[in-house]
Amino acid sequence: MAKRKQVRFEYIIRSTPTILFEFLSEPAELGQWFADKVMEDKGLFTFEWDSYPEVAELIEWTENEKVKFLWLDRNNEFMEFQIQITDITHETVLIITDYCDEKGEKDLKLLWDQQIKTLVSRIGGR
Repeated sequence: MAKRKQVRFEYIIRSTPTILFEFLSEPAELGQWFADKVMEDKGLFTFEWDSYPEVAELIEWTENEKVKFLWLDRNNEFMEFQIQITDITHETVLIITDYCDEKGEKDLKLLWDQQIKTLVSRIGGR
């Protein structure tokens, strides 16, 4: 298996951290923008795309700041959502950490751009 690399993407989201955090941490809200269906049982989240499930363990949770999922079927790969407020403009910034193949960063960025577009439409931000 080829070595995969960690990547980070940042998006300015017109939302309060509280509302944004719900869409990053709650199964029903994640199911509105991130996956077709999301279920949670005792800290294990099952994300389903086109009837294909992937399971991740919620390993970090800081209210209105950070959610981190460890994928159970990938070699120590995780997905992390961090919320930060900029000092000067006080904008809400969503920082996403994910993994991709060595040459897959551009495609992953396009995927996240689309996911974030859907997220923004669901929360009513821009």
